[in-house]
Amino acid sequence: MAEDDLGAPLCLHAIHKRTIEDYLRLYGQLFGLRYSVARVTNPYGPGQPSGRTAYCVINHMIHLAIGGQPIPIYGDGTQLRDYIHVDDVVGALLALAASPGADGRVYNVGTGKGVGLVDVATQVIAIAGGGRIAHVDWPPLAAQIETGDFVADVSRIRREIGWTPAIALVEGLSQTVAFYRSHAS
Repeated sequence: MAEDDLGAPLCLHAIHKRTIEDYLRLYGQLFGLRYSVARVTNPYGPGQPSGRTAYCVINHMIHLAIGGQPIPIYGDGTQLRDYIHVDDVVGALLALAASPGADGRVYNVGTGKGVGLVDVATQVIAIAGGGRIAHVDWPPLAAQIETGDFVADVSRIRREIGWTPAIALVEGLSQTVAFYRSHAS
């Protein structure tokens, strides 16, 4: 999905994100606020507490796998998502902040590669050495707001800023599993 392809928001979270972008544009026009918008796809990586489960699905999977627990996958799990390591997100934000040409612009921050949810879970289980996939029915609200496949078009940030992600998914998963293993209580 490209930055200019705006669909209708399907949940309050999406409405809030779009509203913040509108506030930034307005403050830029009225008060000269410098800003860039980074639309970050599904981030993961070290640091998320195990109790946080609403976002960062990969981190949640890792915590479950390390604990030898089942990893719930809604439906068949073939829905594609664009997962990006937190270190790559930081690199993109620093690149945007250093680029005057990014002022007032919107950029997708992702890898531009889609990976099935069940495929990620399979990799997490292999790397963590524990856990198992448990296919479950979609909860009604989750089914209503499911967006289908989402893979970010990252050609704008590559072309205008020269930024590309550096951490491959398997490398990022391995680093994140190692982090949580070393910080297990």
